[in-house]
Amino acid sequence: MWFGSGQSKTSIEEANKHLMELYKKIADLEDQLRKKTHELEQKEADFDAVMREVHEKRQLELKDLNSLIYQQNLKLMHFEKDLSSRDTELQVLRKRCRMFDEVLRYKATLGKLTITMEQAEQYARLTSNARDYTRTYPIDTDCVNTDPAPLMIRDVAIDDKPESEVSCGPSVSDLPNGFTTPKLLRSVTNGAP
Repeated sequence: MWFGSGQSKTSIEEANKHLMELYKKIADLEDQLRKKTHELEQKEADFDAVMREVHEKRQLELKDLNSLIYQQNLKLMHFEKDLSSRDTELQVLRKRCRMFDEVLRYKATLGKLTITMEQAEQYARLTSNARDYTRTYPIDTDCVNTDPAPLMIRDVAIDDKPESEVSCGPSVSDLPNGFTTPKLLRSVTNGAP
């Protein structure tokens, strides 16, 4: 027998026991490592899923924002076009307003002119039917009033005398030799002869 063989046997058993404990500990650590690795992989997968979802949401939001920007740009272009059109319209209206103001400056003059024109029209109508008791005039002359300052005439023929008997010009006998009575246009009032 070997000297001290018993002591070495116990130490071998203790060493084996110690090795077995180490193997167990290593197995536990490996098991924990596998669990931690699995948890980490799961967390990474969850994180990737969340990041994909966030990215998709961000893309959708960007798409919505781009669409909104496009719509707002269209509205802005429409408003700019409308503003330009209104500016043009405003310029036209201002010009018309200035023209109207200019017309209003002559309102009194225009009123007087209108009254004078109405009087001239009345005078022309009245003189075309007026009687002249002192002269006889040619049959084929038409009467037109050319008096620049017409006056109302009271002596008017109202009876049914034919047009040939209307007096409105000088007599042929009053004219110098070689002159003939001119043919004048018939006066027209409101589009009617």
